[in-house]
Amino acid sequence: MRSFTHMHATILAILCSLAFIGIALTATPQYANSQTSAPITGWLWSDNIGWISMNCSNTSSCGTVNYSVSVAADGTVNGYAWSDNIGWIKFGELSSFPTGSGTVAQNAAMSGTALRGWARACAGTSTGDCATMTSRTDGWDGWIALSGTGFGPTLSGGNFSGYSWGDANVGWLSWNSAYHVAQTTYLPCAATQGYQCVSGNSEHLAADCSVTTDVCLSHGAGWFCASDNHLCTAPPPPTGGASGSLKAQPSLVKNGQTTKIIWSIANATSCTVTGNGNSWSVVASPVAGYTSNPITQKTTYTLHCTGDGGTLDQTEEVTLIPSWQEK
Repeated sequence: MRSFTHMHATILAILCSLAFIGIALTATPQYANSQTSAPITGWLWSDNIGWISMNCSNTSSCGTVNYSVSVAADGTVNGYAWSDNIGWIKFGELSSFPTGSGTVAQNAAMSGTALRGWARACAGTSTGDCATMTSRTDGWDGWIALSGTGFGPTLSGGNFSGYSWGDANVGWLSWNSAYHVAQTTYLPCAATQGYQCVSGNSEHLAADCSVTTDVCLSHGAGWFCASDNHLCTAPPPPTGGASGSLKAQPSLVKNGQTTKIIWSIANATSCTVTGNGNSWSVVASPVAGYTSNPITQKTTYTLHCTGDGGTLDQTEEVTLIPSWQEK
């Protein structure tokens, strides 16, 4: 891409050369947007090339000629827009980006509420269809800087505002005015607490809404993406009832009688109960409990559980009824 202020090429030469490219609205590059993507609808305006349609719904051509530009959940922007004068403008899946003051060498993506990166008029490529990133030989490359020093679209309330720059041939692209606006239902991330975990723990959104590959499980075993605040959260420790998890029913027996040992632990991966020659290894006993060996003296049963969030240890005592009370 040439300098933002370089004006030596003429629009007429570009429009004439498009006849050689052979762009036709019926030859739509079908771009498959994700079902979770938010489409961008409406129009952009250039004083040089006129209207740019961001979605086939603008021209009532959907079903016949499908095209759209959409924002995915991670903020990446993909798809095709249409200009009657310069043909298809591609967002996403581009490479070999040019440089410019304040530009970002990347495909189009939202960073918070700001749109960054590049789009490209496919007529600026040597094949005319973005099948290659090689530029035409006459000096026009079709690159559009979505943002740079002192310019760039931003999103507020579902409406874009601001300008992008397409060199001398395309000029300034307005994203809104009193007569047009580009809109989307995409909501910028609100990672006010430093990051948000998304996509089933597979990635994070950093504070600037950029996507990282720091999975929740990298913090430790059992870490998960909390549904209430979308933060990676430590696993809870093993827990039981408020009044204790291990029970002996009854806990007072006659000499030689048995009792039922009962427990049920949440957030545990393994539990073992031992005492009086008994040993059981299970997170939860049967509802009726396990029958102990005969109790012939004061006995302590010990519960030990482990889980991703830590350990739990509890005891329960079984005592004998004094012999004088039995008379």
